[in-house]
Amino acid sequence: MRDQVVRRGFVAIAVGAALLLASCSSTSTQVSDEIASQVKDKLDLSTEPGVTCPDDAEAGKGETFTCDIDFDGGTLPVEVTFTDDTTFNTTVDGAVYKKTKLDEALKADLEKNGLTLKALDCKGGELVVLKAKGTVTCTATTTGGTDWPIVVGLNDEKNAEVVGSVYEKSALESFLTDQLASQVEVTSIDCGEDELIQAQEDTPVSCEAEASDGSTATLKVTLAADGTATLDDVVTS
Repeated sequence: MRDQVVRRGFVAIAVGAALLLASCSSTSTQVSDEIASQVKDKLDLSTEPGVTCPDDAEAGKGETFTCDIDFDGGTLPVEVTFTDDTTFNTTVDGAVYKKTKLDEALKADLEKNGLTLKALDCKGGELVVLKAKGTVTCTATTTGGTDWPIVVGLNDEKNAEVVGSVYEKSALESFLTDQLASQVEVTSIDCGEDELIQAQEDTPVSCEAEASDGSTATLKVTLAADGTATLDDVVTS
């Protein structure tokens, strides 16, 4: 038995430093200055971030090296490639978000997909730094005031998204009640203490069910990363 409970959260926010523009330069110091200036403008920062390039970096067609951009929220590597003796392209291995914009967008997307939250907070400073294969843990506050961790990462397009799917306990219990309705009258289902369950990959969950005749059973459920749940087995006591 398979059905959708809470859809996958996805956010595409155009505030990440995913690709910087080409620029002219002749020394590694000028490269770092230009990168810092462009990042400041792109993210509308009050000051330029620190940028460190290798001391032995050279300007010249075909030259490639990696610099580091230092933010309050972390460090991102940026690959510099010279297309000729004076012009280079840069690609940042990750993305940077204004914290307030990321919080608002993630919360709105989860609510659009059926999960109402009081607040969502990706803790940190002004910026949230996400490396290409890294994640950050944000805090989701339910309408009842309880805090739960939510893991956020980047997809292949370097857009921030909730990793996998987030299931609300009450929605999961209602889903299971509906799935069993044609077979038995269920008076209660308890899927544990967690109000929110994040399935970053297929995640097994056990729920305890009680029927109107007093009989009990353990429900074996698989929560999938795509937002669908499967009732795999019903084990009676």
